[in-house]
Amino acid sequence: MKILVYAEVRDGAPSADALGLLAKARALGAEAWAVVCGPGARSQVPELARHGARQILVGDEPMHDVPVLAERIAQAVTQHDIEWVFIGTSVPACDLAGALAARLEAGIAWGLVDIEVRDDQMIGTRPTHFDSRLAEMGWTTQRKIALFRQRAFAPEPAVPTGADEQAIVAPLPASAEPPASRVKVRDAEVTVGHDAADAASLAQAQVVVSAGRGIGKPENLAHVKALAACLNGVTGVSLPLVEMGWASRSMQVGQTGTLVKPRLYIACGISGQIQHRLGMEQSEVIIAINTDVGAPIMGFCDLAVVADFDAVVPPLVDLIRGT
Repeated sequence: MKILVYAEVRDGAPSADALGLLAKARALGAEAWAVVCGPGARSQVPELARHGARQILVGDEPMHDVPVLAERIAQAVTQHDIEWVFIGTSVPACDLAGALAARLEAGIAWGLVDIEVRDDQMIGTRPTHFDSRLAEMGWTTQRKIALFRQRAFAPEPAVPTGADEQAIVAPLPASAEPPASRVKVRDAEVTVGHDAADAASLAQAQVVVSAGRGIGKPENLAHVKALAACLNGVTGVSLPLVEMGWASRSMQVGQTGTLVKPRLYIACGISGQIQHRLGMEQSEVIIAINTDVGAPIMGFCDLAVVADFDAVVPPLVDLIRGT
């Protein structure tokens, strides 16, 4: 069985999601392939090979040129008789998944958090009903596409540095036909501002300290940031603070913000409604500071501190700083 992983490049390196999918492909006993595209794609080969990609297809098309990219990847899937395509969820990757599914007449499943082989069939697992239930799903098409949630699988290097010499590297085949699109991308400029950098930092953080409406006033956000800095963490917020203009969208944790999975999550004045919970409930340890003992977050956190924000967070910062 061959599994092709789309290796999206972020900040000059293959994304953690792509490397995690290569680890999962190996765990399934499959022959792991990778496809990487865009300027400098060839420089990503060593890292992909080190994470177990035995065949690496390289394309020079910009990753935003979805019609051209989909045509060439579809051609490679057909040419090499690849049955499975694994993709980590992002906005451009979802566009590519849809375009590939149309060209390959492939079944596509999204929002997956796991996949396994059972009775010689691949079974995907997807949360449903606001993540309160898990649904199992399968594919009936010849070729299958699986879209996985962010951070579904952790990267696991398979071999030491220098393994790129063992991998087979080849260019993506030329598309058999012109892209079936009336849209022509003539030029594009990708600008990564502070907001994008902040969101990426939040997604990868091992410690996240988040603030909600319960902190009382926007000036108290400085105390939350100070606590995060003391713990070498990153600051997050709940949706109400974004809507009130207290914080930028890039800081939002939740279903419509950034999904986080840190070792420690501290929620300050956050009620824990379903929108926020879906973005942080996979944290290893959750500490909630809230005056409302009946808040939803108090029912699923590991440690509940029933107290006022001012009575806990500023003194805690002073204690850690030794002042």
